[in-house]
Amino acid sequence: MIVDCHTHINQDELGKFKELLVEEKLQGIVSNTTVEEYLQNKNFLNDEIENNKVKLSFGVHPWDADIFNPDDFIEIYEEVEVIGEIGLDNKWCKVPKDIQERVFVRQLEIAESLKKPVTIHTTGAEKRVLEIIKNFKMKKLIHWYEDDKYLDEYIKEDCFFSINPSYELNAVEQVVAERVPLERILLETDGTESLKWIGDGYLQFQYGFEDITLDESLYLLKESLEYIAETKDIDIKVCEDKLYENYRNLLGGNF
Repeated sequence: MIVDCHTHINQDELGKFKELLVEEKLQGIVSNTTVEEYLQNKNFLNDEIENNKVKLSFGVHPWDADIFNPDDFIEIYEEVEVIGEIGLDNKWCKVPKDIQERVFVRQLEIAESLKKPVTIHTTGAEKRVLEIIKNFKMKKLIHWYEDDKYLDEYIKEDCFFSINPSYELNAVEQVVAERVPLERILLETDGTESLKWIGDGYLQFQYGFEDITLDESLYLLKESLEYIAETKDIDIKVCEDKLYENYRNLLGGNF
């Protein structure tokens, strides 16, 4: 089973996404950043959630840390399987660092109290994120990691890492795939909009896509799976099964 452990689904993609889940071509975790988005996805994908074909996550993204208060969303945190995406961003974000950090730490506290895993955004703040998460014991998925300087320390913290299709252009993604133990690797797309953004349309050009829809996204997940299998020098089916096992492990076997 192919698993996209971190994706965002646009409203006009929900029907197709549901189809892929029903046809058992895909499983994964859909990230939500607003109450409206969460309720929409929860209601539309209710049957698939009940049948463990998809999980929902919810979190205050660092870009929104000056807008939302995590304590307003306790009921949602209690409902979802994963808290995220949360973290810090010193590259793309204008929210003051102290506000980002306060919101990040509060969500880690909530996740720890609820015994739930977290998906973490680290862009440009890898060192500080590492310092903070050392104080928390929940399972942690590091999303789209971009700084190999601290990679070994994150590995020592027993973090999971999600490999995305930018590996063809991103040397750090290649290092992550090589150095992170297989039992801590997962796959992600971060949604079709992120796939279009990689290399200013590189994936469309490289693969001859007119556009990147969920069909192309699934194709790219399979390409990423093949890349991991080659990097770890194992059979692709063995790799697929191991990554699915990792997904279950991240979620605590809650199926």
